[in-house]
Amino acid sequence: MIFELFYFLIAFSCGLLACYLLFTVVFKGGSAPASLAAKSFPGVTILKPMKNIDDGLEDNLVSFFTLDYPDYRIIFGVDTYEDACVTVIERIKKLYPRVNASVVQTGTTGSVNPKIDKLAKMSREDTAPLFWVSDSNTRVGRETLKLLVLEYMNNDSKIVFSPIRGTGLGTLGSIMANSYLNLFVSGSILGSWVLFSKPIIVGKSMLVEAKALNKLGGFSAFSSYLAEDYMMGEIYKENGIYISTNCTWVENFSSSTSIRTFYSRMSRWAKMRRRIDPFFYSLEILANPLALAFVSIFFLGWRGVGFFAAAFVFKLAVEYASLFLVNKADTADSRVLAYYPLCVLIKDAILFRVYIDSFFSKTVKWHGKKITIGSKSTISALHAPEGKNEKQR
Repeated sequence: MIFELFYFLIAFSCGLLACYLLFTVVFKGGSAPASLAAKSFPGVTILKPMKNIDDGLEDNLVSFFTLDYPDYRIIFGVDTYEDACVTVIERIKKLYPRVNASVVQTGTTGSVNPKIDKLAKMSREDTAPLFWVSDSNTRVGRETLKLLVLEYMNNDSKIVFSPIRGTGLGTLGSIMANSYLNLFVSGSILGSWVLFSKPIIVGKSMLVEAKALNKLGGFSAFSSYLAEDYMMGEIYKENGIYISTNCTWVENFSSSTSIRTFYSRMSRWAKMRRRIDPFFYSLEILANPLALAFVSIFFLGWRGVGFFAAAFVFKLAVEYASLFLVNKADTADSRVLAYYPLCVLIKDAILFRVYIDSFFSKTVKWHGKKITIGSKSTISALHAPEGKNEKQR
């Protein structure tokens, strides 16, 4: 009976991962309209919260300065003009003087969510009908903004969400981070949108209508949530406000992430999801066949070892397929291909560890502080600062 149970669970888990891969491959080209032409495009203000120097920052920013869009502005929000990223921004501004771009010093406050604090202050600097919130480590294509705005215009969508493609492999930690984004994150989110009509938003990139946002109280209305992006989707849905995606992807560039940073980020995200939806979070273990196979060893002995070997071969095949089909550019580095088996093992071990830990702890380190996460990811307690600030997620 135990053998059959583990056989079913591991087989189901492998099938679930195959579905995740299928979703990312089927929708990686998006669902763009036949024509990008429009009589007139509304003005858009791009809001970019900034802190320190992200991997590939200059190329990331250039992709926003070279957008094929008739009417847009970029506002960069920094704690202080002394931040190192300001030098990079000013250098790029000089290369593209026709782009209306400015840097706003938002200062440091006691806000429980520094990103939302920045967005709220930046949004007050402009009256454009649309805001495009985009993190500093994202890269986009020339037509990305047009595609997002056309989705808004055609479907009256008040938030247009972009799936994320991880790229820029360098360290072992960055390989893990990007493979996690490309398979688990994007696959599960797209599956949720397509199969269950459950909109899940990750705030790396989202086009937001200012009028609908202001009716809910602006960005500040979400300042008490750690997962402010996800909760925006939930609150919009509760208020009958339509949000959508046309699967216009953006790239999340990461090349120097350490294993320690990856672990810390996964721990924070796991504890957030655990507090947002405890029931569905408990089912996430079904997306980790290596963890299930590892547990089976304690019940089945050598037969469990066989399960683990089979699960590892299957998982590795899916991970390589995701790499080649979703993020082929990084396969040019032979070291990435060689390190992938080790990265898959370490990554899934970390995911299993943080999954278990999330049931016993709800405290995380974030932006130099220790915080306690409450229901729906509310920040229920803020502790004394610790060490250096992390980069924004």
